Amino acid sequence: MNTYPYRTYAEIDLNKMQHNLRQVRAAIGPDCKLLFVLKADAYGHGTPVCAKYSEELVDWYAVATIDEALSIRRAGVEKPILLFGALQDPEIELAADNRITINSCSLEYSRHVAEVLQRCGKRMDCHIKIDTGMNRTGLFARVGRTDGAVRQAEEIFALEPLHVTGIYTHFSCADSADPEDVAFTQTQYEAFAAVAEALQEKGYDVGLRHCTSTCPFLCHPEWKLDMIRVGMLGFGQRRGQPKWISGASCAGARRSYPCLIWSRGRASAMGASTRRPGMKRSRSSPRGTQTGITAAIPTARA
Repeated sequence: MNTYPYRTYAEIDLNKMQHNLRQVRAAIGPDCKLLFVLKADAYGHGTPVCAKYSEELVDWYAVATIDEALSIRRAGVEKPILLFGALQDPEIELAADNRITINSCSLEYSRHVAEVLQRCGKRMDCHIKIDTGMNRTGLFARVGRTDGAVRQAEEIFALEPLHVTGIYTHFSCADSADPEDVAFTQTQYEAFAAVAEALQEKGYDVGLRHCTSTCPFLCHPEWKLDMIRVGMLGFGQRRGQPKWISGASCAGARRSYPCLIWSRGRASAMGASTRRPGMKRSRSSPRGTQTGITAAIPTARA
């Protein structure tokens, strides 16, 4: 019997993922970089295989944990990786050795990482996170109250083992059409722009500026800056389709296709699915409430 031992399996169409990324690449133009977010096991699609099959189409990757970052390196992918999550002390040297870019989410954390790097004689790139309203992590900045974030960012620039190569923020409600949310997202962008511009005026090279993920990019393609971050859009998923999305420049990016097909019952082989000629697919895998799609999609955004 070829009965699959689990109730469900996920079939990943990597051709569709590549198509989606090409659509995004065409929409952003040649002067904007593309960061592909592969956290939560690439939203249940498999981080290593998705990294390998997207390597020629993207410029950066982002993940949540050091284990996810190392899985990309083990797949032979050498593109830069931004780590959203914090590192424990034993992981800092490992991240430096594997050329992982850290998230400088606070001055205290950045100082601590710099101290560990000094002790082991290593250096590491970082992107400074600005909290403009997500209220998770980052240097606090609001419209009219950006001086503190600028001062803290200057101190991070002064940390010798750290090399700042980017600055970014994360919108909290950019997928909402509620007028209050739309106005709040606008203030988030203005606060972020004010911090970046203040640092540039002081002579700092802030590197890559990025603030748009999937929904913000679809809603505000004019905010793409130096790089955009896409996660779910690369897999043909997005949180609804707001009717108020406008802008012909991102129309192609909205023509994306889901990469995942759920099936039940039987499969042609243990842990695998039947392949059609010319179709590249990753190995099928079981997905439940604690891993992959079910766990990642309701709570994680790029």
